[in-house]
Amino acid sequence: MLKTIKKPFKSITDSNKKQTNRYSSKFENASKCLDSTEYLQAKAKETLNKIKQSIIHQNLSKNKDDLENLVYYFKNKLKFNKNNLDLTVGLGNCLEKLQKINLLKQLYSEFNRNIKGSEIVKKRLADIFYKENNYLQAMRHYEFCLSNEEFKNSRDTYIRFSFCLYDQKKYQKGRIYASKCLKYFNSFTPEELLLLGNIMLKSKNYKKAIELFLTGIQTIEEYSRKIDNLAQNSLKKNVSLRQEFLTAVQFSSPSFLLSKFMNNLGNTYNKIGNYEEARKYLVKSLLIKKNPFTFNNLANSYKGMGNNKEAINNLLQAIKIEKDSSTIYFNLAEMFLSVRDIKNSNKFFCKTIKLEPNHVAANFKKDLLNGKFKGEFPKNYLKNYFNDYAETFEKHLINDLHYSLPKVFSNIINDKYGINYSFKRILDLGCGTGLCGNQIKNKYQSLTGIDISMDMLKKAKEKSIYSKLQCCDIVYFLTKTNEKYELIIAGDVLIYIGDLSEVFRLCSNVMMENARFIFSIEVEKTKNYSAKLTGRYSHNYNYIKKLTQQNNLIIEFSENTKIRKEKNKWVVGIVFSVLKKSN
Repeated sequence: MLKTIKKPFKSITDSNKKQTNRYSSKFENASKCLDSTEYLQAKAKETLNKIKQSIIHQNLSKNKDDLENLVYYFKNKLKFNKNNLDLTVGLGNCLEKLQKINLLKQLYSEFNRNIKGSEIVKKRLADIFYKENNYLQAMRHYEFCLSNEEFKNSRDTYIRFSFCLYDQKKYQKGRIYASKCLKYFNSFTPEELLLLGNIMLKSKNYKKAIELFLTGIQTIEEYSRKIDNLAQNSLKKNVSLRQEFLTAVQFSSPSFLLSKFMNNLGNTYNKIGNYEEARKYLVKSLLIKKNPFTFNNLANSYKGMGNNKEAINNLLQAIKIEKDSSTIYFNLAEMFLSVRDIKNSNKFFCKTIKLEPNHVAANFKKDLLNGKFKGEFPKNYLKNYFNDYAETFEKHLINDLHYSLPKVFSNIINDKYGINYSFKRILDLGCGTGLCGNQIKNKYQSLTGIDISMDMLKKAKEKSIYSKLQCCDIVYFLTKTNEKYELIIAGDVLIYIGDLSEVFRLCSNVMMENARFIFSIEVEKTKNYSAKLTGRYSHNYNYIKKLTQQNNLIIEFSENTKIRKEKNKWVVGIVFSVLKKSN
């Protein structure tokens, strides 16, 4: 509870007492003049409430002395009834007009959440934090308000809470509340549509994001047409006046948001692999405003379309405007690496690291380029890479790279087991979106998929073929599982692991007798394995043979195969089927 405010109040002289008493006497006289009958008691209570409401909720006097005397009065009353909502709101109104914001926050913070109507106080508190850009604190109180059914009609609360969640990067939760907001309310300003669209984009609800961005663009264009028609019709005879009007109206127009809508719409189309549509909107955005991150997004469109030259040109345009973006420098380094310009690639990886010393991917790729990389690929790098890749993974792999392993694996399984064979348990290591698992036509009791990327697993789940999906590292899963499997598959997975000794030992441990392990590698001719600039490992055939012998496994089948295309050339690898020996 707040302490009684002392100085700067005036000492309470007889005159001040009279001034204070004019408020308190209204309460006291209303009770004294009424009989004790039940009816008159009810009327007295009603009259008292009306007087209280008039004092608390009407516009208070701007006179500082009046306000401070009201503070004194409300504080004294709250000593004996500290959780009275009306008194708290009244005191809060006075403190707000006096600009005593810290005392106001303390008052509202201490108000008991369990009191009926406390949401009103907490909403006011949330609004204070929101105006101070303290979105973390504001978010906590907005969420409490929205837990009350009465706040379902508070559009302002939903919008502000959604913004807080977006600011705090709580995108999935933001998506939930943004969806509720869109369900409960119909019309939104362009600024609100941009916010809600951004939340959907960040939470990877790309379809809804596109819908909201397109609506925002349409809203702005309709507004612009109405303004133009107004100018044309009202000011036909005076061309100069009409131009002045159109210039003036720009200050209140949402048109400045148009480039943002088009940039974010283009970015969303990039995410789903519709690069031509993305390019169209990004070019329009750049015609309005030369934004470095729009150039960056346009580079991603050209990269997706296979036009590396234009991708690099747009990234170079971006760094002319924005010289301190680790994101743009990293993308430029990656593009130079893709065209085998090692010098420039290394240069821009170094610039990335200078701006962001702990950039995992840049440090990893720089070490690869300079031959200094040791150990295993960073798990966070792989996780982020595949999370970003998940939305376009299948389209790119199958349509553009002509990925063949799912069919190759399926043919081997059918050849060894026959299509009518029924498996007990199958384990799909690094299952991704389920491309290999989806090709298993045999019956099975359970099919378990393991992957390091949660976004990949979400895509796999949509196929409804897996009995269980788990997001974790392969070695971790193989160490912890108590199951025994009749078949293990790993399509294009071991290329992300260098030393395979632990993987083979653990796979052998979880295989039933006569079970099979089917996997692929890229070919290394000299060393046991080596890390390539592509961000993958290659392995030697004799190294694989040695590992099978050490772990009670027999190579029953191996063949060279075209795994996928890279720069319009086939990547040749080896597919193995190894058998677990019976004891």
